[in-house]
Amino acid sequence: MSTPAGSAEIGDRTLISHASEESALTVDTVSAPRAGDSPIGGLLGNQDLRRFVKFCIVGLSSTIITFIVLNLCYHFLRFPLFTSLTAAFLLSVLNGFFWNRRWTWKDARANAAHDQGLKFLAVNIVGYILNTTIVVLIVAHFSTTGGLFGDQAELKAVLYNILSGEGKHVYPKLLVNGAQAAAVGIVVWWNFFANRYWTFRH
Repeated sequence: MSTPAGSAEIGDRTLISHASEESALTVDTVSAPRAGDSPIGGLLGNQDLRRFVKFCIVGLSSTIITFIVLNLCYHFLRFPLFTSLTAAFLLSVLNGFFWNRRWTWKDARANAAHDQGLKFLAVNIVGYILNTTIVVLIVAHFSTTGGLFGDQAELKAVLYNILSGEGKHVYPKLLVNGAQAAAVGIVVWWNFFANRYWTFRH
């Protein structure tokens, strides 16, 4: 028959055992690495970052289509430059809408396609205006002398030369391409967030 002292000793050992198990469980829980703890895991686990990467891939494919259609229409079929630019722009927008809706924001496909299509077109038109404005201002800044972006007449001349396709003959290739690269680096954020929070919002 157990003595009260023996029972107390057994109870104490039981409490110590439980406390040790709880401490070990707490340590394991705190120290166990999670997928999002590391920088790489955090990046790969960010849904918006994955969408942005997909968006850039789709954008690259649309850019390739733009150059192919532009050169085909303008240099081979001898269409007017404005017609060639318009055809290239529309086809690139169709490509971008199809893949962004089907792949980048596939969880937003429950919404009406025609509504999303009109919003996507509006976003890209604004992006086109922003892109052209940035390119014109950068080229004007480095090629004119009348102030930050030249005087009004110089700005109009830069705008005309770029939109008419004469810019590549009037201004250095490095300047025009550098301005375009800078514009793309800025406008891509407008396109992504406008499509993320408006076009494909769900």
